[in-house]
Amino acid sequence: KVIGAESLKDMVDKLKSPRKVMMLVKGK
Repeated sequence: KVIGAESLKDMVDKLKSPRKVMMLVKGK
């Protein structure tokens, strides 16, 4: 899945979970 920068930032802001962010970065 392709996630836009704005969507990713909004998602991170909602999650506020460093671990999920790391997983997303590694997945990308």
